[in-house]
Amino acid sequence: QGYWKNPEKSRETFTASIEGEDPSVHYLRTGDLGFMSDGELYITARLKDYIIINGRNFFPEDIELDIFTSHPALRQGCGAAFSVDDHGQEKLVVVQELRKNQDIDITQLVIQLQTTLMEQHQLSLHALVLIKEGSACKTSSGKIQRHANKSAYLNGNLKVEGHWGPLPD
Repeated sequence: QGYWKNPEKSRETFTASIEGEDPSVHYLRTGDLGFMSDGELYITARLKDYIIINGRNFFPEDIELDIFTSHPALRQGCGAAFSVDDHGQEKLVVVQELRKNQDIDITQLVIQLQTTLMEQHQLSLHALVLIKEGSACKTSSGKIQRHANKSAYLNGNLKVEGHWGPLPD
């Protein structure tokens, strides 16, 4: 029927309509983003995971892929890219697991990541937080939980191995 004691969210999610079409036809707003090609639906991302910086939209998966493939000490599929508000401007933060027993020069790593992000996305990194292997927030099936990692970053609940840029107070 809808969300418990939240009629506005229920209306928004369960009675969506498409502008210019019959308003009595309703759709379920799942939050998934995708496209149709040759009669097939392809799901590409989640709307709530979008990163919007300076009016440009970025898929976090693209940024995460470029990050962990930039250095062998970074664990594949164990990083989360998201934006945070910094005095009214959205800035890019990456929380990334570091492989065990890695001794890296974080300044050199950040230079490498900044170069990659600028070349691939015209983006600048605001903060990089390297966390202990196995400590990234994930679902039971092993998918990265961006919002949980962002919350852990904002609340200071990460197992930090090293960082560059500001950490929240």
